[in-house]
Amino acid sequence: MLYPLNAMPSWNKSTPFCYWPGVNCNNDKRVIGLQLDSFQLAGPISPSLGNLSFLRVLDFSQNKLNGEIPMALGRLSFLKTLDLSDNSLSGTIPLSLANLSSLTTLNLGLNSLHGGIPIAVGNLSSLTSFNLSRNTIFGEIPSFIGNLVSLTVLDLSFNNFEGSVVPSSFGRLSKLTWLRLLYCNISGVFHPSIWNISSLVYIMIGGNELNGTIPTNVGDIVPNLEKLFLYENQFHGSLPASLSNTSLSDIELNTNYFNGAIPPELEALKNVKRFSVPDNLLEAQEPRDWVFFNAMTNSSVLLLFDVSDNKLKGELPPSIANLSVSVKHVIFNGNEIWGKIPPGIGNLIHLMDFYLSNNKISGPIPSTLGKLQYLGVLHLYNNKLTGEVPLTFGNITRLIQLELGKNVLNGTIPSTLGKLRYLESLDLSKNELTGNIPKEIVNMPSLSLYLNLSHNYLTGTIPNEVGNLQNLVEFHAEDNELSGEIPSNFGNCQLLQRLFLQGNSFRGIIPSSFSTLMAIQEMDLSSNNLSGNIPTFFEDFSSLDYLNLSFNNFVGEVPKTGIFANSSAVEFQGNTKLCGGIEVLNLPPCSSRPNKKNHLTLILSIAISVVVIAIICSVLILRFKSRNASLENLEIGFPNKHRVILLRAIQCNQ
Repeated sequence: MLYPLNAMPSWNKSTPFCYWPGVNCNNDKRVIGLQLDSFQLAGPISPSLGNLSFLRVLDFSQNKLNGEIPMALGRLSFLKTLDLSDNSLSGTIPLSLANLSSLTTLNLGLNSLHGGIPIAVGNLSSLTSFNLSRNTIFGEIPSFIGNLVSLTVLDLSFNNFEGSVVPSSFGRLSKLTWLRLLYCNISGVFHPSIWNISSLVYIMIGGNELNGTIPTNVGDIVPNLEKLFLYENQFHGSLPASLSNTSLSDIELNTNYFNGAIPPELEALKNVKRFSVPDNLLEAQEPRDWVFFNAMTNSSVLLLFDVSDNKLKGELPPSIANLSVSVKHVIFNGNEIWGKIPPGIGNLIHLMDFYLSNNKISGPIPSTLGKLQYLGVLHLYNNKLTGEVPLTFGNITRLIQLELGKNVLNGTIPSTLGKLRYLESLDLSKNELTGNIPKEIVNMPSLSLYLNLSHNYLTGTIPNEVGNLQNLVEFHAEDNELSGEIPSNFGNCQLLQRLFLQGNSFRGIIPSSFSTLMAIQEMDLSSNNLSGNIPTFFEDFSSLDYLNLSFNNFVGEVPKTGIFANSSAVEFQGNTKLCGGIEVLNLPPCSSRPNKKNHLTLILSIAISVVVIAIICSVLILRFKSRNASLENLEIGFPNKHRVILLRAIQCNQ
């Protein structure tokens, strides 16, 4: 074992070992404790520790130890606490640990141990705390754990028990206060007998495939229950009204099949910190079904409220503005909630996430949202919101995501949004916005996920500042009334994967700078007034899966390789002057010989030229005759160069 510089230099003969940092001795100067947690220890654990026969506490947690747990530790018959958690230990759990009959705490969590739980663990009858979380333990959860009747803490989370069920013998753990089986790959019915353990304070079994119901009298049996984590399982049935008799502070039931109304009795809960029931089948049909929300407004410690993706109907509770100022996350997404956002929402000064998308919320967006200095996510997508985008949004300087799409917003895009220097995604699509795209909007290097301005009535050009979106992945401006040329500065957006500009009035050619967009996967430039040849550099885009150039004025030969070799990945219809391409496109062949129409045009051009020359010759002859000039005089009077020109003109006329 390697020793840290900040502790082990004092482990020397000049200092009695009982005074060394982390060492505890009894009156007989026998070492009874090694508490070296967070001492930056590295390397394997020495088997010589097994010689410390009076050792009662061995705590090497939160170090950098590796290798296997020595079998020699099984000789420490007086050991009460063995904590080797948060290291990099490997191998299996030694069978010799069965000899530690005095052991009360066994914590091997946060390592890389593998194999099953050895039957020897069932002999540790004094064990009160058993933690194997965050290893790679596999096999079944052994029923003999139910024999450890002194257990108060059991944590087997984040292992792989391969679809094992929770043994019914767990119901015998009558002193258990903490049951933690998160993400264990366990399944089957969560045995009803476990709900009868009246001492339970924490039930944390989320992230599995467990099923069953919550007993109707659970609040009467488990009155001290504080945390109930059943999320990401297959539980069903209604939520018991008796939950109001518990001490619940954290309720996380998301992604199950719970149904019915949320009991109004839950308003009796006074200290709710987290109420999370999204992605269930919960209903609200009448005002009484929203009474439970009073528990949220009555709690001075509320942090999270999430009822998203259920079947809740009714008016958005105006009392949302009365939630505790401590609340950080309020989520109503994916229901059928109507009403208006109360201006008092601006009083929730610590709010970080506010989700109301996919509901029927109407009325204007309160400008008071601009007071929420900590707001990072604001999702109001797909509602019936009206009015303008508040100018005060520019004050929400920590905003990361702003989604206002699919509403009935009007007016112009406020340039103040350009102040949001941390903004990663902006969606203003499917509204009735007008005016130009402010240059400030496309001058935010922080935009990285997407910028969606599509399906509005925006006019003018795309500002050249668009080239500053060098981290952007997706750009939408389709179905507007934009015009002008496509900015060549798009070529600076070399992380761009999706570009949609269809349904506008862009003109000119595809910028040559597009050749640098090597990350592009989808591009739609259809239904514009673009012209010129289709650039051959598209052939070199290995990531390009879809290219739509239809209904423009492109001319010339269609390339044949790269994406152009896949007819289902490209669209060209509505460009009548294209030719060539792969055979399946059925475009006319390209020819270097002029066609009949071009031939007639050439003949006409020659004829006109001859007539013009003849007229010029006639004018020159008349001019010289009027001066009674003979050819002889001309030969004498004109320099050779001019004489030759005149003679040729006369000959041309003849």
